[in-house]
Order: sequence, then structure tokens, then C-alpha cells
Amino acid sequence: MKDVEGMTFVDLLIIATCFSLLMSVVIPFLQASKGSERIEDLALSAGSRVKAIEAAVVQHDIENYDSLDGGSFGIPADLTATSTLHGASVTNGEILLTWKKDATFMEGVTYTLRPQKLSHPLEWGAGGSCVMRGFC
Repeated sequence: MKDVEGMTFVDLLIIATCFSLLMSVVIPFLQASKGSERIEDLALSAGSRVKAIEAAVVQHDIENYDSLDGGSFGIPADLTATSTLHGASVTNGEILLTWKKDATFMEGVTYTLRPQKLSHPLEWGAGGSCVMRGFC
């Protein structure tokens, strides 16, 4: 009788297990990398609000952050996140950007910028859920 060579079911299970373990490491890494790129794009959209807040502090002699809200002192009005637009708002000087509702792993991720002091030039501290997810 001739021996038949090939893979056994156990060999296939071992290969499938190794592959799934490898993917459980690679996929989150790739998502974090892609998420970081997307957060950089989202952060660029904060530019007009950052400039408006800095101008308001200088021009209107703002003494506290309480009056720095979207739609005041030349700060752009707040935007709600939709399927095609990112959300953006300013409350008490803090800029909150929200990823659009696009059914991707980024949906609802937030990026915040908060001024650290009320003197020109402002220094900004970043935060939001992007920090917890490793995107920023």
C-alpha cells in the first residue's frame, strides 16, 4: 500500500490559528496607522477656529474662556457631524472636532484642542477620544 502525503486536519487547524493570531495583531496596528493619518486631516480643519480664537483674545482683550464660543467674536459657527461633513464646535475656548458619520471605524472619534493660557501666542493642548484609541 502506498503512503498518501498531505496535510492533516490538525495541520490545517494549526495554520489557521497562527494566521488568526497574526491578523489579531496586524489589523489593529493598520487601523491605528490609518486613524493617525485621518486625525491629522481632521486637525487641519481646526485652523480657522484656532486663528479666530487667537484673534479674539488679542483684539477683544478676553480675560477668560467662558465667552469664547462658536459664532461669537468671529469664531465660525458650530457644525454638526453628518455623513459628508465633520462636526466642529467651540465651547469655552475648547475646539471639539468630530469625525463624520460615515460608518467607518473612525465614526464619532473626537479631537479636541484647548488653549493652555490666555496670552498671545496661545499654546494648545490636544486630546479627545483619538488619544484613547491611539490615533493621536
